[in-house]
This record gives sequence, C-alpha cells and structure tokens, in this order.
Amino acid sequence: MKRIISLLLTALMLCSAFSFTANMAGEGGLSFAKNSIYMVNDDLSKAPQTIEAVVYLNKRLPVNTVGGSIFGNYRGHKAFADMNITVESSINGGYPILLARDGKTEQKFAFKGTSLFKGDWVHLTVVLDQAKKEARCYVDGELVSAIASNVDFSKINLFDFVVGGDMAILNANRFNGKIKSLAVYSDVRTESEIKEDMTNVGKSDLMLHYDFSNLTESTPKVLTDLSANKNNAEYARYFFDDKEPVTDYAFSFAVVGDTQRMAVNYPEHFKDIYNYIYDNINDKNIEMVIGMGDITDSFDKGEQTDKEWAIAKNAFKIIDDYVPHIPIRGNHDARAG
Repeated sequence: MKRIISLLLTALMLCSAFSFTANMAGEGGLSFAKNSIYMVNDDLSKAPQTIEAVVYLNKRLPVNTVGGSIFGNYRGHKAFADMNITVESSINGGYPILLARDGKTEQKFAFKGTSLFKGDWVHLTVVLDQAKKEARCYVDGELVSAIASNVDFSKINLFDFVVGGDMAILNANRFNGKIKSLAVYSDVRTESEIKEDMTNVGKSDLMLHYDFSNLTESTPKVLTDLSANKNNAEYARYFFDDKEPVTDYAFSFAVVGDTQRMAVNYPEHFKDIYNYIYDNINDKNIEMVIGMGDITDSFDKGEQTDKEWAIAKNAFKIIDDYVPHIPIRGNHDARAG
C-alpha cells in the first residue's frame, strides 16, 4: 500500500512539475491588441536583410487562429513596396511567411518546414538575401527553408514599420502570441551569427533591437530601441472614445483632418467624427467646422469614388443644420461629390 501511495505521490509531483513548466513557457514577452499599434518612430536607415524574433504561440489556440504579423509595414495595397513577416494558422501548418513587394513584383515566401505553434519560445530568423536572390528561414538557428526570390529586396520602403503587426486596416494582422525580442539587421547574417544572436544579440549592422523579457506593464507606451539608432516604437490606438474636459472659453472651431483613409478603409467610422461634433456643439461652443482637404481617397472617378463621396455626404448631413461647415477639397478628391 505504501508503495502505491509513493507511486501516486511521485506521479502527482511529476504532473505538477509538468503543469508548472507548461505555464512558465509563455511567461514574459509582449502581447498585442487589434485596436492598437506599435509603430517604429523613424524610417529605417537601410533595407532590412535579417529579422530575428523570439516568439511564443500557444499550441492550444483554436485551430483556425492565424499566428499573425511579427514585423512589417504591409498596408494592403499592391502598389507599395513593403514587407511583412507573419505566421500561418495552425490548421494550415503554422509556418512562417514572408510577404515582400518592390512596387512591381509581389511574392509570398511560405517556409513550410516547421510550425511555430509549439507552446514554447522559438527563435525565428528570416533573411532577405538580395545578392543570392533568395529568402531563407531559420528556426532556433537551423535552416528550415530557402526560396528563390523574384523581388528586389533593396527597394522595400523603409518607413511605417510596426512591431507585432503591420499597417493593414485596424492592425487586423496583429500577432496572436507574444514576442520576447526583436532584432533587425542591415546585413545578411550567417548561420553561425544567427546561432550566436540567440544568446547574445549582435551589434554589428544592428538597426533595431527591442527586448520585452522584463516588462513592468502590459501595454508600455514606448518600446525602447536598444540599438545605437535609438529608434523607439510608440503605442497608439486607431480609435479613441476619450473625451477631454471642457474648459471655459468663448467659442471653438472643430477642425477635421484628412478623412481619406476613413472613407476607403473605415467607412463605418466616418460618421463618428461628425456625431462627436454634433454631440459637442453646445458644450464646446463650436461655431464652425473646418476641413483640411482629402475628404475621399479614390482617384478612379467611378464607382469607388461615388461610394466614398456618399459616405462623406451622409456624415456631413449630421451637422448641416446646426453649425457652419467648410469642407476643403484636396488632391485626393477626384471630383466634388
């Protein structure tokens, strides 16, 4: 009987240790939300050639959960020269993907040699080797896949990079796991350098380095760049519901900035701007509403243009009978509505 009890206790201890280890696996790192974004402040000085990230994806996530974007400046328009490193959904393999565009050619590099839904931290490296005209993927320092490239990596735009997401609508491609470290290099790292970077991030040709292993808050306002460039990434939200306190003033003007992206990407939110103005005409003593141009986005002068102008005009009607409104036409406005 004592032997049976001893075996049971041993089994319970092993289960407890396993449970503790499993729980510990995802500790630390930074999580990301849909309605927010961490944007790198300044343009990169050179085209990125090596991106390394320590990432965690829970293997118990629903099978249709897309891993999401780790780093990129993809914005959903084929005309832009941009890039993005994402992870496919677990049901489709959970493998890393590089999407790259040079303004003319678009290519999707699917590194199908491994799944990142491991329930443990993984060191992922993607190399954009323009000299060899190929993209390579390493997982925990080991080469997983090398794919021939038709894209000119040197022509990728150097602005609007995002950590844990991209520039797509509402950061819809945000990363659905955690990132513990991100390092971006302007050189092609060798396999031996990549293995060394796993324990000691290299300083040579390092453009960005963010370390999230010891965060003191879940949503830091600033991600500090540990490279010599000091190119921090800052937190921002797409939409705010906050209302600043009203102070005692004679009157105010409401100034509406460029709404072109609202018209094309967030049409359901366009009217929110004018609903807010309507709700505050009296409290804020609003005497006039002034636009700043680029009401719509489309240049096609066809169905899409008509659709965007209809969205804008319906929003204008909210305040038409209550406060003078001066909408300004901009260069993006293909024609007056």
